[in-house]
Amino acid sequence: LRGYIQKNCYLNYYYSLIENDLNLKEKYIYFPLWFQPSSTTYPFAGRMVDYEISINMLLASLPFNYKILIKESPDIFNISKHSWFKGNFARNKSFYGEISKNKRIKFVDFSRKDSELVDSSVSVASLCDKFNLIALIRSKPCITFVDTITTKKENCFYCKNSKDIKNAIKSIESDNKNDKITTTNKDLNIFFSSLAENSFYNPYNVGFDNFNKFYEYKKAAKLFEKTLRGK
Repeated sequence: LRGYIQKNCYLNYYYSLIENDLNLKEKYIYFPLWFQPSSTTYPFAGRMVDYEISINMLLASLPFNYKILIKESPDIFNISKHSWFKGNFARNKSFYGEISKNKRIKFVDFSRKDSELVDSSVSVASLCDKFNLIALIRSKPCITFVDTITTKKENCFYCKNSKDIKNAIKSIESDNKNDKITTTNKDLNIFFSSLAENSFYNPYNVGFDNFNKFYEYKKAAKLFEKTLRGK
C-alpha cells in the first residue's frame, strides 16, 4: 500500500509539471525517458544511467534558443497498458524537481503522440534503441548516449561528452539546412534484415499470469556457435 501511494504521489507531481501550451514550432530536442531498470541503461549506459547527467549535459551543450521536451515512460508509474514490472522507484520528486528548475526543459503529457513530438523536433535524444529507431524511420536524426545497435547508423550520433553533442548539433543543423537528413527504405531494409538474421526470439512476460514459453533454441544455438567461431 505504501508503494502504491508513493507512486501515485510521484505521478501527481509529474502531472503538476506538465507544460500544456507547447509550441512545437520552436527548436527543441525530444527526450523520451526509458523504464528503469533495463539493460539499455543498466549496464550499457555507464554513468548515463543517471538521467540527470545526460539531460543536464545535453542542455548545457545546446544553443540557447533550443528547448528539451521530456516525456516520462508510463511504466515508471505502472499506468501503461503494457506495463511489465512493478515496484521500481527509479525516479522521485527530487529528480523531477531539479530538472524542472530550468525553464528550457518542458515535461510532456502522456497523451501526446511520440510521432508528433518526433516529427516536429530538431532531433531525438535517447538512451534506448526504440526511440532511436523511431527517429530514423521517420527521417529524424537521433542523439544517443548508449552504444547500441543503432549507433553506427547514419544520422545517429553517439555522444559521450559535451563536445560530441555540440558537434552533433552542428552537423544536424548543417544537414537540415541542406535537406540532407534522409533515411532511405533500402538502408532500413538492410538494417532490419541483418538484425533478423542475427537475433532470436526470447520469451517475455505479457502479464504476471500470462508467460510466453516460445523460444527459438536452435537459432540461438547457431548464432552462439557463429559468434564463438568468429564468422
